[in-house]
Amino acid sequence: MKILRRVAIALSSVLLIFGPLSGCAFSSTTAANAETASVTGSAFYRERMLLPPDARFEAVLEDISLADAPAVVVGRAQIDGQTSPPFEFSIDYDPETIDPRGRYAVRATITVGGQLWFTSDTVHPVITGDHGKTVSILMRRVPTPAVRLRLPATFRGTLPCADCPGVSHHLDLWPDRVFHLRREWLERDFDRYDTGRWSYDVDRRELVLRGGAEMPLRFEIVGPLEIRQLDLEGRPIESDLDYSLRSNGTLTPTELAMSFGGELRYMADAAIFTECLTGRSYPVAFEDAWIDAERAYLAANTEPGGPLYTTFDGKLVDRPRMEGDGTEGTIVVTRFINVWPGQNCERARADATLLNTYWRIVRLDDQEVSAAGDRREPHVILRGPENRYSATVGCNSITGGYELGGQLLRLSPGPTTLMACPPPLDGLERLLVSALDRTRSYRITAQTLELFDAEGHSLALLEAVYL
Repeated sequence: MKILRRVAIALSSVLLIFGPLSGCAFSSTTAANAETASVTGSAFYRERMLLPPDARFEAVLEDISLADAPAVVVGRAQIDGQTSPPFEFSIDYDPETIDPRGRYAVRATITVGGQLWFTSDTVHPVITGDHGKTVSILMRRVPTPAVRLRLPATFRGTLPCADCPGVSHHLDLWPDRVFHLRREWLERDFDRYDTGRWSYDVDRRELVLRGGAEMPLRFEIVGPLEIRQLDLEGRPIESDLDYSLRSNGTLTPTELAMSFGGELRYMADAAIFTECLTGRSYPVAFEDAWIDAERAYLAANTEPGGPLYTTFDGKLVDRPRMEGDGTEGTIVVTRFINVWPGQNCERARADATLLNTYWRIVRLDDQEVSAAGDRREPHVILRGPENRYSATVGCNSITGGYELGGQLLRLSPGPTTLMACPPPLDGLERLLVSALDRTRSYRITAQTLELFDAEGHSLALLEAVYL
């Protein structure tokens, strides 16, 4: 059925591309013999500049349901000759081509003389799931051909490190603005993986990687096959050391092993995971810790096939395709963390910050935590820059100091009130005090925080709440 649906959409896309266009400056195309629906929106850019009179704006509605496969055009709208934003558009489409379980998004571009000047660089989902039919799109300036990277490609190199022999980088870049990054700190037995979306700053010839890290990574585009690391403010690093990553013009994707956050959809015979930072969707293997994710999905009483925000440790690996030849990226769940019915990708596209965030306690060790009656909600707050924290399960107020270095976190006890706590708060408070005392590291995935002991065992799971 999936293949037939894609064929039908592809046939309708041929009609969209080659069907008759109106002679007006604004045109919208769709299948001529079907009832239509519309996606509307507005697109803009921030640069203070006028476009030449031969500029062409185009918004395209695409089916992006299948990971690692070309998107299928469902409808498009075009505006010719408009020289400044905003670009108000309406895309007609045939509702019969829409699969309620599919994923659809709008992409916007501006070309001048056939050359791309502006493009959207984030996913703008519409129609299915919880998404509506109206979008607002920020377009970014693309570089001139002289500094455009030759993509897809893998960039490699070992960059300088202050306290180790170097940091080995493996950076995969795709034309759809997705990146995967693996960094290895040599002689420290420490790897870090990241994924997200990249963008250009044309005026600065700068490549910006925005993923799960709090700060974006920045590189100067030296040439089509070379980029050079910049500092966190985007300034050149004055050094005789080699800060460049280079490519041979080919793509050799690295396997990712990291914490994932995204929307899980599960039916009896298939599971699809949409990773929030990139917007890509992958099939999920029914192995390893999948059974834990499946049980939690079913227990959440989610509509069959409906999206449920889920966090887990896992791997993204190449596996044979479920249909057809070749391989495709596949998610393997190695450690299930939690499901979050009130969360979604729109809210989780950027990680919360550790400091000065209200962290609601969700779980201590293996015990679920919730507010008791009219008591205060269980929570932890780490305040900066004074390096103090406060915490409670709804009874005593626990305070202290903390030491922070990279992913390392150590909490030290301070003054605490001494009220006698009724059950079950007395037991939860003992768990909280123990967890804070044993915390040695932390990890933030989107809007969730996990605390770990010295051996890497999970002590507590918390969720960011914005008051």
